[in-house]
Amino acid sequence: MLDAQRFGVDEEPCLSVRHLSKRFGAGCPHCLAPAAQLERNVCPRCGTVHAVRDVSLDVFPAEIVGIVGESGSGKSSLMKCLFFDEEATEGDVRARPFDGGAANLLQLSPQHQRAIRNTVFGMVYQNPYLGLRMDFSSLSNIAEQMIAAGNRNVGAMRVRGEELLARVNIPLSREAEPPRNFSGGMQQRVMIAMAVILHPDLIIADEPTTALDVTIQTQIVELLKDINKSEQNAMLFITHDLNLARRICHKVVVMKDGVVVEADETEKIFMHPKEVYTRNLIEAVPSRLKPRVSVKKESNTTVLTVKDLSVYYEDRSNSIFKKKEKQYAVEHVSFDVYEGESLGLVGESGCGKTSLSKAILGMQEHMSGEVSCHVSRPQMIFQDPYSSLNPSKTIGWLLMEPLRAAGILDKKYQNYS
Repeated sequence: MLDAQRFGVDEEPCLSVRHLSKRFGAGCPHCLAPAAQLERNVCPRCGTVHAVRDVSLDVFPAEIVGIVGESGSGKSSLMKCLFFDEEATEGDVRARPFDGGAANLLQLSPQHQRAIRNTVFGMVYQNPYLGLRMDFSSLSNIAEQMIAAGNRNVGAMRVRGEELLARVNIPLSREAEPPRNFSGGMQQRVMIAMAVILHPDLIIADEPTTALDVTIQTQIVELLKDINKSEQNAMLFITHDLNLARRICHKVVVMKDGVVVEADETEKIFMHPKEVYTRNLIEAVPSRLKPRVSVKKESNTTVLTVKDLSVYYEDRSNSIFKKKEKQYAVEHVSFDVYEGESLGLVGESGCGKTSLSKAILGMQEHMSGEVSCHVSRPQMIFQDPYSSLNPSKTIGWLLMEPLRAAGILDKKYQNYS
């Protein structure tokens, strides 16, 4: 556990978490025992998933604490419990800026928890679709955060919103555009503006750079560090990228199977890890110095031809007198893909990679040029699972959906749910 005495900090923590647990399932005497042996974080007898087990930590003002670990280690479940997106099974969470740390936040009414979400805490989700209204303008998304906190001054909302958009490098000429027209990096910057608009005492950032390229990732990290320095707020930075945690965090908490296995100052964790799991995690960081393997084209059979392809979005201004202008995401792109070949589309966030890919599959409304595909049923793996998976359906139903759409699903599975 990270505490004030251990690191020589005299002031009280902004956030104090004690013995926080989150279970999916009722549990049984075997898995609820203090020293229960589980297969990863699942009880072998009753199947209860222990997403978070007995986690304790402190976060002090102006401090950035990183929560690191492999996928499934409990990082996001911990974050959701702290932000009241999910109900913790047990534990004690106190925030000094709310009431001096007198009350356990987990026992407060939903109304009080909403007030904390709107004023004391700020949240930057990994997936922009969870934090942004894609059909609202960027400025309206930011203003909505102020409205939720009780601010009804339209002029103040516009001034504050434009100030923050400029700070996160969103051109004011695009403030009326909905986030769906933005790249992933721009969507994350709008979410950061929403998170800091009310000067929260604690910002929770859940893997905010996972889907971004290295250049934009650096911009987002520097932006978060700048906000942390200027606002002097505390920050929980959740990531599986150890190099990123080393760059931005003052302290690091390492999680595995829902349990904290090690916690210390960042450089101590990286230079002198105490636990085997921490050492393995650090050693598993991919090296950029691995030898390059050349790939040769194996066939002259063309499977995809793109000629002079352009993709654009129309400026949806509310003015009836203003002529709609085209904002080009892709301009005059041409290339061929051959059988057995892997073609990489690389570039910064916002350079047009996703727009081009969607245009090839006919998923763009406004496009010009020629696309010739010589294979049946081309498929796309989306960057964001939330864009392609229906959360109300089972995994089995989702796996059968392509067969159902193609009309080749066996009749005995037609009513599978």
